[in-house]
Amino acid sequence: MSGGDDAREPCYAAEKQEQKMSERIIAFVENWVSENIHAEGQLAEGRDIQAKSLAARCRAEALAAGIPESEIDDEFDDLRAFMSGQIQEANERQDRS
Repeated sequence: MSGGDDAREPCYAAEKQEQKMSERIIAFVENWVSENIHAEGQLAEGRDIQAKSLAARCRAEALAAGIPESEIDDEFDDLRAFMSGQIQEANERQDRS
């Protein structure tokens, strides 16, 4: 191996670790959403308040599970908006049923 190949190994390892961390927070949030977000027919205003509360709970539980806040923020720019979208999707699925 040349010196150039050795230089790539730490970078590759860091990328692999970052991907693993990314997958961890995505899996955590997806599981959390499936357990905690259900169709409730909220109006848009109520959905925003509920989304803010759900995002705070999800973040707190992720932190308690050992997921660093920086990892959450790296993957979810706006966790409240994500939760709002998940509430809306749950309501739309309910309406189609």
